[in-house]
Amino acid sequence: MSSKKVEKTIDATPEEVFAFVTDLKNAAKHVPGILKMKLLSKGEPGVGARFVQERQILGTTQEQEMEIVEFDPPHVYAARAEAHGCEILGRMSLKPSGSGTKLTAEVIVEPKGFTGKLAAPMILKGAEIAMREDLEAMNAALGAG
Repeated sequence: MSSKKVEKTIDATPEEVFAFVTDLKNAAKHVPGILKMKLLSKGEPGVGARFVQERQILGTTQEQEMEIVEFDPPHVYAARAEAHGCEILGRMSLKPSGSGTKLTAEVIVEPKGFTGKLAAPMILKGAEIAMREDLEAMNAALGAG
């Protein structure tokens, strides 16, 4: 199991940041790397909700079906997926920081077999780049916008 973390302080309240992060219907409008988002579950997001995300990572288009596994407003949001022989957990935790919010994005990759062991380093690299881009987009939309 391997992981990467990226942090950013955003000039918005934890409640505003959490609402933005979990606004799956509008994610493709706000986050440049996300090309499409299709909700598979009805109603508001929460634990057990499923969605398909299509995004640009390392020059390729990737589609993943994801399930929300943690949902604790305005503190934690996490979703899990399986891809390329790995279980992937993306987690965002939010903490007040001065007049803003410290947002920590983390990806945890657990290879499942030989294919997963080969894919895991590239998944981590792509996820780290995507997390940095996502946090910059969130900061531009919320903190500076």
